[in-house]
Amino acid sequence: MSRMEIIRIGLNTRHLAGSVVSPSQVATHAVFWQFCSPVRVQTAAGLVNAGPGDCIIYEPGFARRLLAPDPNAAYANNWLFFHFAPLPAVLAAYGLKPNVICHASDWLEITRLLQIILDEFLHPILHSARRSELVFEEILLQLSRAAASESVTMSELDRSVRSKLQEIRTRIYADPCAQWSVPQMARAASISTAWFNTLYKKQYDTTPKQDVINARIECAKNKLLAQHDTLYTIARESGFQNEYYFAKMFKKSTGVTAGQYRSASGLISFETGRD
Repeated sequence: MSRMEIIRIGLNTRHLAGSVVSPSQVATHAVFWQFCSPVRVQTAAGLVNAGPGDCIIYEPGFARRLLAPDPNAAYANNWLFFHFAPLPAVLAAYGLKPNVICHASDWLEITRLLQIILDEFLHPILHSARRSELVFEEILLQLSRAAASESVTMSELDRSVRSKLQEIRTRIYADPCAQWSVPQMARAASISTAWFNTLYKKQYDTTPKQDVINARIECAKNKLLAQHDTLYTIARESGFQNEYYFAKMFKKSTGVTAGQYRSASGLISFETGRD
């Protein structure tokens, strides 16, 4: 029997520039948020900046708040409202704490796992609730391993360098259409190109070049759900100079074509729930 009850779930939910998300049912359920773009988040330590792929698990009763770091910028996130008893014990078993930012090393994998939970929620079959619980625990395991790796990384990297890496990554996801190059990023971090590549891969488990592609894919996802422009136009507006390269990278990242993703948008772009 599952200990987890899913109340509502949404993937790639977009928020207008300047909007603030503050769920009202803070006393009744827990919330898992994964951020798809730079945001400012209410945590146990106060309002802090979080980057793309970062996550937070709010316990019931904690006041949550989510807003864009730039009041003129829109932002997006994945989210899950749920009950999981006993949540403090479950998190402690994975070395995690509620109401603090968790840095995911492979955030696209966590997005994939959330998609599985969404599918089980929308189309429940035998043991769907139990499978969703197991998949959510896999998410916790991913975050736990990332936290353990990060504690080692922090002893190896100078904090100022890590701060520069995070700043650069936030800028990439805030403006994926810019002409990013690894030498340019390395200069901004005041380190060599080779060392920048090494540190970036160690910190985020992806190369800076691939992360630029990831950021552009996320930008394209938002445009596919919000616009009716041609794929050629969306590719160009997302930073891809070649429509065919965009199509190849989109399919590789998501497992579906851009057209298929747009057709399925009714399932994954809006808040979903059952009474």
